[in-house]
Amino acid sequence: MNLRGKVIHEGTYLILRHVIGITVNIGGIILLTRIIGPQHYGFYAAAIGIFIYLFKVSLLGINVYLIRTTEAEDQRYFHLAFTFLIITACIVTVLTILAIPMIQALIKIDEVGPVLTVLAFSLPVILTNQVPLAVLERSIQYKKVAFGELGGQVGFYAAAIPAAIAGAGMWAPVTGWWIQQFILSVMYYKNSRYRPRFYWNSELIKKMLGYGVGYSSSVWIWHLRQLVNPVIVGRFIGADAVGIVAVSVKIVESLGFIKESIWRISISAFAQVQNDIQRLKNAVSEGMHIQLISVGVLLVIVAIVLPFVAEPLMGAQWKNIGLIFPFIALGYLAGSLYSLHSSALYVLHKNNVVSFYHFIHILLFVTSALFLVPRYGLIGYGYAEICALGSFAVQELLFRKYIGKIQYSLITLWSAVLILSLFVHTLGWIVLSGLIIIVLVPSSRNMLRGYATSAGTVLFQNKNS
Repeated sequence: MNLRGKVIHEGTYLILRHVIGITVNIGGIILLTRIIGPQHYGFYAAAIGIFIYLFKVSLLGINVYLIRTTEAEDQRYFHLAFTFLIITACIVTVLTILAIPMIQALIKIDEVGPVLTVLAFSLPVILTNQVPLAVLERSIQYKKVAFGELGGQVGFYAAAIPAAIAGAGMWAPVTGWWIQQFILSVMYYKNSRYRPRFYWNSELIKKMLGYGVGYSSSVWIWHLRQLVNPVIVGRFIGADAVGIVAVSVKIVESLGFIKESIWRISISAFAQVQNDIQRLKNAVSEGMHIQLISVGVLLVIVAIVLPFVAEPLMGAQWKNIGLIFPFIALGYLAGSLYSLHSSALYVLHKNNVVSFYHFIHILLFVTSALFLVPRYGLIGYGYAEICALGSFAVQELLFRKYIGKIQYSLITLWSAVLILSLFVHTLGWIVLSGLIIIVLVPSSRNMLRGYATSAGTVLFQNKNS
């Protein structure tokens, strides 16, 4: 099977896993949050937001190096990565626990301290899990990755919901988190057949970090946006608001499974065509169309339905989730459009270029949130998402400079229609007529017909493989 066929075949399993995962994730989060309420979920969300950022920093791009490099057929690289990551994890865990008093003083939510302490001890597990995961992703075995992730997701809610019913409060999702990491660890090591060993080579680790730190610097900057909710929202309007924003983000990310799947696949696939700029541009363009339509339509459907169902399903405390959701969905939709631009630039070793764009994005998001959240409360966070959209113009200019221009006419039309539709409850039901009109455009019909045919072919191949 050629590269394109293998990527599509294996990638389909990853996408199907996310399709199933939507039901598990949204159903699970509704039950969990209804039981423990926005405040207790906010305690957990603030702590996990900080913890995930620490995880991203500690990873240092080692996993992406293992996936991309042509030299990682040598098992020494995987053993060295395992050794380095477990040492790093232990150091960061200790530093995190020592820093908890300062974190509590910064965000003014005392309950975050105990939760973050318990989460911090899982860092050695989730960091070293990236090594067997890299083995699977390097060989494009997304079917095995998909089953592992789905098992972990089911395990999270299977543990968290009973704990919530038993009155565990903020500790319910923490329990689910630990069970999820245990399941992922077992599945990754079993499916990859990787058996870790301690190994050290100073020259090799310098080589790995030479790429990894360059890549990671841009990731560190980008994921600073995860701290806006716990640090800025938490400090100025409290844990309840943190919980509402966190659940909105979780729903959006669950619905945006296509973005996550295509981005992960792109790291492996783009590396195979990095020497052919035209093929790289074509791959980015095609991925943008798929991401925009598949992610955008799902987000619009939920934006329409959420204000009607949030309170009956989740309780009166969650009624404001329908207010903030469209803004978060808009930011995510814009990010899904441009995520492949970053992937392509990474593959071409333009890490500093991506870092510069990420810096502009975070500068706009953080400064606007600091100004708007204290003045406008929860909706101020949404306004900050809109302010941060200006950074995508910078990324477009950088992409054109280093790779080239992509045709955006159809993408622009779809973007405008989908964005207006997200705010249907503010702008009125008339905006939904744009979706009907754009489907009637011949170029849209041809594109949708082509994707439907390709999807049918892939599903048929998977059924008979």
